[in-house]
Amino acid sequence: MTGLVPIEAIRLRPQPEPYRGQTASIAVRMQILPIGDLRIDRTYQRRLSDKSISVIRKITKDFQWSRFGAITVARLDDGFAVIDGQHRAIAAACIGITDLPCLVTTGETQDQARTFVAVNAARTNVNSVDKFRAACAAGDQAALSLKTILDDLEITVTSMPMKDGRRRETRAITTLQNLLARRGSGQTFTLLELLTDAGDDPEYLTAFAIRATDLHLAAVLAVEGDLDHLLAQMKATQMDALRSDASRAGKMLGGAPAKHGAAMLARTWNRLHPDRMIKL
Repeated sequence: MTGLVPIEAIRLRPQPEPYRGQTASIAVRMQILPIGDLRIDRTYQRRLSDKSISVIRKITKDFQWSRFGAITVARLDDGFAVIDGQHRAIAAACIGITDLPCLVTTGETQDQARTFVAVNAARTNVNSVDKFRAACAAGDQAALSLKTILDDLEITVTSMPMKDGRRRETRAITTLQNLLARRGSGQTFTLLELLTDAGDDPEYLTAFAIRATDLHLAAVLAVEGDLDHLLAQMKATQMDALRSDASRAGKMLGGAPAKHGAAMLARTWNRLHPDRMIKL
């Protein structure tokens, strides 16, 4: 008795349309390529982190071709751009392998970046900042809208831990993408301008600060509160202390820390501005 079965199509609902594009032999080709011909395009490829180096080291220690898999590359005028597999390629170079099996495609930088996004969309080992950069390189309109806002406010995105954070630097890219989708460009810009004007502390651009201030800003706008007064309040707020208090409240009472943080901001606002009372 054997567990081997042939590959057969299964019944899907809705029934997919037959593939009418290029034949596989034309759309992609399998080739053995010299490592020296491979390039990394930093406009969409992730930078090497400590975790990346750990992955590369693991590959080199237990290298087996059966676990390696072909690298996906795109043809360039003077070589090939690695779309998927840069860690494997670097590991191979480290142990002296000179030629790699590659699945070769064609396409401009935007096409390459779109492929990178599609390949890595469900992978947890690709952080949100790298996915965002790749989406920008691929011409994704939502990503480019957010990038425009960040560029206008001179905010940079980083995948480094916040302990190394600097003013106008954030790693909360997923929070910002969700904010833009929910609030639109205008309110997203207003929120980030408020936070960057409030202080130099990197805590002002953490996911917690963005979520809590977003809820508070929406409530203030709903009662037509003065944004200058709101800025004064945010300047007087110690964001790290607020996050600590909100985290404790979340553990004791349940609920998201950002909601508790917004409620604390609201209580301070109501005490200072009884003519413009807000409710979350």
